[in-house]
Amino acid sequence: APTNAPFNVPTNAPTNAPTNAPTNAPTNVPTNAPINVPTNGPTNAPTNVPTNAPTNAPTNIPTNAPTLAPMTGPTPSPTSPPTAKPTFGTAVCGNDICEPTEDSISCPGDCTDIKLAASPDGGSGAEGIMFEVNAVRDVIITSLDFHCATGVSSNVDVEVYSKPGSFDGFEGDVTAWQLIHQDTILTNRRNTPTPLNGFDTS
Repeated sequence: APTNAPFNVPTNAPTNAPTNAPTNAPTNVPTNAPINVPTNGPTNAPTNVPTNAPTNAPTNIPTNAPTLAPMTGPTPSPTSPPTAKPTFGTAVCGNDICEPTEDSISCPGDCTDIKLAASPDGGSGAEGIMFEVNAVRDVIITSLDFHCATGVSSNVDVEVYSKPGSFDGFEGDVTAWQLIHQDTILTNRRNTPTPLNGFDTS
């Protein structure tokens, strides 16, 4: 037979063997009986004491002013007084030098018909020349001569251009130059200056 007759007495702990035929006895209650004692509240009971105020009581003492009272007097000058004007040595009229303190009225002998001569040596093969005039004050060019390389007189077309500042870097920039004189003249022979007719920048 598969098993002994069933017992009415339940076993203590469960066994590995399958249980006997079902019985009329109920299973144990899954939990203990409920109790009447409530659980602790989530928070303590409120109190009559208020929390501290967020700030102290206001005082009669005002805060410091953000800035000092404005002054009626002006602020000190940002810089020291300007330096004195540049000075020049004592001009000597009649020394063939038109000094900065001289002009064509105060010393016409030094400041009128001044000529700047250049070497007639050529040989560069160019059909023109560029030069700069560095002046300490405004000057007026009233005439311009040039040397011709030919040994005989001949008619040549001459153009004179000018530009402010240095010519360095602008040798091939035609937009940087202004035509100030144009003429066809009969040149002198080699080593003899040929003046430009009617050249006067004044």
